[in-house]
Amino acid sequence: MRLLSLELGADHAGIALRDLLRRRLKLSRSLYRRLWAEDGVRVDGVVPAPFVRVVPGQRLTLDLADRPSRVIPEGADLEIVYEDDFVAVVDKPAGWVVHPTSGVDGFTLAAALAARYGSFHLVHRLDQGTSGLLVVARDPWSAQRLSDALARRVMARRYVAVVSGDVPLDSGTIRAPIARRPGLALRVVAEDGRPAVTHFEVRHRDPAGRTWLDLRLETGRTHQIRVHLAHMGCPLLGDERYGPQPTAWPRLCLHAAEVEIPHPRTGERLRFAAAWPDDLPQWPGGGGRSWAV
Repeated sequence: MRLLSLELGADHAGIALRDLLRRRLKLSRSLYRRLWAEDGVRVDGVVPAPFVRVVPGQRLTLDLADRPSRVIPEGADLEIVYEDDFVAVVDKPAGWVVHPTSGVDGFTLAAALAARYGSFHLVHRLDQGTSGLLVVARDPWSAQRLSDALARRVMARRYVAVVSGDVPLDSGTIRAPIARRPGLALRVVAEDGRPAVTHFEVRHRDPAGRTWLDLRLETGRTHQIRVHLAHMGCPLLGDERYGPQPTAWPRLCLHAAEVEIPHPRTGERLRFAAAWPDDLPQWPGGGGRSWAV
């Protein structure tokens, strides 16, 4: 049992319980229906009628117990940056597939999350070759709140990348719509694609023709960073799909370095950072484990 408990205040006086859940707490239609079907809504310990009007001082309790994940659990050492009853932030190693898909067999991060939490909801995803921070909701209500924050762009994500080539501008914005290439699991810049915006800032250039970039996403399309950087003419080092020199580095040189989220329960802004991995190119004066923090 996972309970969300709220003491109702004066600003709730006279509101129908249904409106409180749907409009104030913004429960999705599916979660709202499930809670009523499973007697998961209680006021002062009693299952009420949906249209009862609430009174200040009453305690509203929602049972957010989730169904077990369908993913087969498999224990593994997870780098947990933060966790509580509502949300977890994991530092994913490069090489781990996040979730089982067609054509993917064997261990996934989802299997390790299922072993640790039983049930979970991925708020966003990272490519197999990308390392860094991934936000995981612990129940459907938290997942809804965090997904909404992501859609409203109040969940901030910062990536660090190493690209091939000398990026000509010190900072800028790539605005290029992205579409799926028919018949392939690839994305391309296309006029009929979905809007995609990536902001970049140069952190370092080296004599070998490599550039370190800070990247901030305004949208979150599949492979957005990889497609945008290749479109700019400076593909990620080690990108076997979109780069002309996939063997330039043994893995994708992309790291999810920071994430900032509103806590789904309290609304408090939480910021987390993951240090620059040792298996990515280091640069003098800025490399090392502490650079990304």
